[in-house]
Amino acid sequence: TEGSRRASHVASDPGGRLGGKYADWRNLAVAVVKLEPNDIIIGCSDGIHDNFDPVHLGCIPKDFGYQEDEWDAQKRHLVHLRQEILNKNLVAVVEKDIANIGRAFVSYVSNLTLKGKLFMLENPTARRPNNYKEYPGKDDHVSVVVFTYDPAKKLRGSFFIRK
Repeated sequence: TEGSRRASHVASDPGGRLGGKYADWRNLAVAVVKLEPNDIIIGCSDGIHDNFDPVHLGCIPKDFGYQEDEWDAQKRHLVHLRQEILNKNLVAVVEKDIANIGRAFVSYVSNLTLKGKLFMLENPTARRPNNYKEYPGKDDHVSVVVFTYDPAKKLRGSFFIRK
C-alpha cells in the first residue's frame, strides 16, 4: 500500500481507473511475493483502504507527537508516519477477527462512516461536512477479497461487495 497514490496529489483523483472509455494505468503496480502455506491474501478497494488513513479518521500529526498541523506530502517523515498509522489500524482490525477478515473490514467501514451517513439522511440537500474529526471516514464503495493460500487445495475464500 505504500505509494499507492504516487501518481495523484488529491484524494478525488484515484491515480488510475480500469473502466471507462480510456483506462488510466498510472497507479498500476505488479508485485511478486513467494507465498507460504496458510498465508492470507487480502485485496481491497480504496473504500476500505482509505478508511484506515489517519486523515480520514480526523487525525493530524500533532496527535502523534509531531509539530505539524497537516499531513504535508512533501515531508518524508509525515508520509512514513501516515503509512505506519494506516498499517497499524489495518492490522488491528485483521487481528481482532482473523477468521472473518472480509466481514471485519466491511463492518469497520460501516461503523466508521455511520455518523456521516446519518447526517446525509437527515440533511438530504446538504453536502457531507468535510470535517473528518467530527464525521470520520470516507464514503466510497467497499470491496474486499480474502483467501488463504494452500498449495494442496483449490482456492477457498470469501468476497464481499457493498455499494
